[in-house]
Amino acid sequence: MNEERAYERAKERVEEKLGFISHLAAYVVINAFLFFIDYRTDRVINWAYWPLIGWGIGLLFHGLNTFLLGEGSAWKERMIKKEMSKERTEGVSGEVSGDMSGEVSDKASGDLAGKE
Repeated sequence: MNEERAYERAKERVEEKLGFISHLAAYVVINAFLFFIDYRTDRVINWAYWPLIGWGIGLLFHGLNTFLLGEGSAWKERMIKKEMSKERTEGVSGEVSGDMSGEVSDKASGDLAGKE
């Protein structure tokens, strides 16, 4: 069962990355075509920047969501693993000496447990 879940997560990540790559390819091809049309009509590039900028902002957010902030992103996974290892070390040794982070996390865990 765990193997199937891992496969599904990996498949979803690959589909997200391929979706971004196709979005990027469409952005480049269509904006190049728009610049060509703009240049051919009046020999001055003046309006083609607007779709380039607007679509570029959308592409930026798509990239951030895919590679940095999205479900299963490498950055997010590293942070999760770091927190898990911190929880394990605090659980094994009790409280971290001289550090109040264990106390704070215990209080936060108690608060969350009461709300569930």
